[in-house]
Amino acid sequence: MRRLSRRHLLRAGVMGGVAAVAGCGTRDSASFLTLGDSYTVGSGVSREDRWTTRLPERLQAHGHALDDPTVVADGGWTADDLREATRERELASGGDGDAQRPGSDLVTLCIGANDAFQGRPAAEFRPRFETLLASAIGYAGDRPESVLVLTIPDYTLTPVGQQHDPDTNRDRLDAYNGIVEDASAARGARLVDLVAPSRRVADEPELV
Repeated sequence: MRRLSRRHLLRAGVMGGVAAVAGCGTRDSASFLTLGDSYTVGSGVSREDRWTTRLPERLQAHGHALDDPTVVADGGWTADDLREATRERELASGGDGDAQRPGSDLVTLCIGANDAFQGRPAAEFRPRFETLLASAIGYAGDRPESVLVLTIPDYTLTPVGQQHDPDTNRDRLDAYNGIVEDASAARGARLVDLVAPSRRVADEPELV
């Protein structure tokens, strides 16, 4: 699936949400860990235009020093893929595969687009997302206020999305995002809604 570009993610409020937590670190520059899928790695977008690249630059201009991100994400990843990658990372750092690595001043999480696209029921996505969110909070040193959760953009309005039962997929995405919102609120993580700006594609096709 083709992804919305970096500038539209920033317009959605990522900058504002990150600015609220980027100054929480005790070092001169805040560490930044980002977890996710194609939306996180910026598939189809040049490195300098990815939101994960632009974020430190923009925050620096506003007096917030943020390290370049440590990215645990790849195109096509599902929640299971991301969980496996985090397990491998934990094992490589000397953990047991369930340990959480504290210390990141800012952690972002955006996952679920590929689970929804592949037709995974919302009931199966819920425990997977809750596990990943718990890990993200652990990576932030058990500080949920330092975790920024991004909702899943509505890809059903893109040309590819229109070819794959968009009505059913939109309903599934709505259910997924309800899970994302509920879990984030329950754990005290910050939420950035990307759904509303992503739906502008219907009137502004140049956003794709």
